[in-house]
Amino acid sequence: EYIYHSGDADSYIRFIGDRVDHYAGGVEMMRFVESTTDYVSFNHGEADVDFHVFSATGLAGNSRAISISGSDGIIRSEYGLWLADDKKITFGYNDDATIEYDEDGTNELRFAGAAATFEQAVTFDGNVTLGDAATDVITTTGQLTASARSIFLDNVTLGNAATDVVSVVAELTASARAKFAEDVQFDANVTFGDAATDVATVRSQLTASGPALFSNAT
Repeated sequence: EYIYHSGDADSYIRFIGDRVDHYAGGVEMMRFVESTTDYVSFNHGEADVDFHVFSATGLAGNSRAISISGSDGIIRSEYGLWLADDKKITFGYNDDATIEYDEDGTNELRFAGAAATFEQAVTFDGNVTLGDAATDVITTTGQLTASARSIFLDNVTLGNAATDVVSVVAELTASARAKFAEDVQFDANVTFGDAATDVATVRSQLTASGPALFSNAT
């Protein structure tokens, strides 16, 4: 039943029915089992044993391609992780969330099953689409800034209550009309038009609490 290492009583191989156990220093390092479900287990006794797979070429003096820590179960790789197209990384005992590179479908990296939160800054190097339906609501709880122009293809609502304050500290331009449903207050100079041929039309009363200066009015 046993094959012992001479002079080392706690290092041995034990043969049990359809099972072979390998011990070193009294710790069961590896077990081979032939059963309804055949398997090979490492550290079956749940000791603090690390598992290493070594590569032919070391990286930065460390040739361990894969390491599993026996103390906390953390998996480490010195070379990264490769996953085939259209395969998912699944999270949770109930398959709660997945990450997949959808090569055969949208050709996108897709997060599914749960909301994604980025706790640090995020940089997008190409076009970004927010929402995939006209009824989607995009909410920004902090500042939304752009170093270049932002294009809105449909109506844009700024604020959702009468007490909301929307501040523009730089230039705000519109290629079509801009409609204000309530009073608008300008705390600095306001210029209508940027060329002598421009026409500024006021369809109702235009009032001023101070002087109004027209350099060329008709």
